[in-house]
Amino acid sequence: MTKHLTVIDAGVAVHTVVTTELSEASEHALRILRTQNVEVCAPRLWLYEVTSAIHKIFMLGEINEEEAQKALENAFGLGIQLLNTNDLCQKAFNWATRMKRLGAYDCFYMAQAEKMESELWTADKKLANTANQLGAEWVRWVGDI
Repeated sequence: MTKHLTVIDAGVAVHTVVTTELSEASEHALRILRTQNVEVCAPRLWLYEVTSAIHKIFMLGEINEEEAQKALENAFGLGIQLLNTNDLCQKAFNWATRMKRLGAYDCFYMAQAEKMESELWTADKKLANTANQLGAEWVRWVGDI
């Protein structure tokens, strides 16, 4: 059986490895994907965003350093296939422009999913809502799952 690819953003991983209000939904989303023979992937940017988000949570005092290090280890152990994003810059720029976002980071995930004709599962409700309003119905918020 051929595996299908689905893109997840860094938020899904972070909420999976650090206890938050979206932890249960993020864990559930990853379980669903794995039971459906889906290979979970992300643009290489995912590594940096996961590290940065967990570091921010640590610096805000929400977790201690040992918990942060363990969360990083757990995130990188989720088996996310990392993809080259060199050819996605223009698509990410275009999505960021259409969505009126100052930063294009989240739009790399959208560009990757669009390129692969797959879904993007995100922990960012605003991103999902805006993308859906622009016709990108393949962007799904984990809280809706």
